[in-house]
Amino acid sequence: MVPPNRFLRRHRGILLFALAVLAAPLSTDRASAQSSQHLSRGVGLPSTDRMVLCHGHGCRFKSEVGISAADRARLAGIMAAGARSPEAERAAVARAVAWAEQRYGREIGTSGDRPLTGYTDAGDPSQLDCVDESMNTTALLLVLKGQGLLRHHDVAAIVSRGYFVDLRYPHQTAVLRARKDGAAWAVDSWVRPNGRPPNVLPLALWATQGGASNPTKPLD
Repeated sequence: MVPPNRFLRRHRGILLFALAVLAAPLSTDRASAQSSQHLSRGVGLPSTDRMVLCHGHGCRFKSEVGISAADRARLAGIMAAGARSPEAERAAVARAVAWAEQRYGREIGTSGDRPLTGYTDAGDPSQLDCVDESMNTTALLLVLKGQGLLRHHDVAAIVSRGYFVDLRYPHQTAVLRARKDGAAWAVDSWVRPNGRPPNVLPLALWATQGGASNPTKPLD
């Protein structure tokens, strides 16, 4: 039998990652998205001209970045194509996330972020786990909302899945909720390398993924 203290040292990275994911709210309530997951990690809510981005796994590193007038104009241009329908808006959101990762990746050193990183990359400031990704994506979604660029969706709280006991690795995602029918949509950027559009799929479908029979993978 492995002594408890040796087990904890050997698996510390996995345990810390699991605790970080399990700490994410399970509600998709909009108020939670605008307070609990950001404030609980010591990350302030984004404003018109700045936001804080997480990296290094579990929001270990926090970098404040500016949102210039040119940045706001670029986001408005991207989101203009989404005005006609909820489907178009979700596609525009994916492009906005990809643009933001390219724009700010150069600034905070995460341009080389790889997809599907795990606990072995913990502490590397150039890499992002799903905690970082979901926090950053939610921050950007709140920026879009603050600029009046989300016409068909509201920003919901980060949602988690997988608890080891169900043979799935813990994972979490940013979420949009459609105003027309209340449907929740996962916006999962962890599955893609930096600067690539995230997976955007029904949250109910996302919640079933992550196991051997339905693995997490980028959408075509």
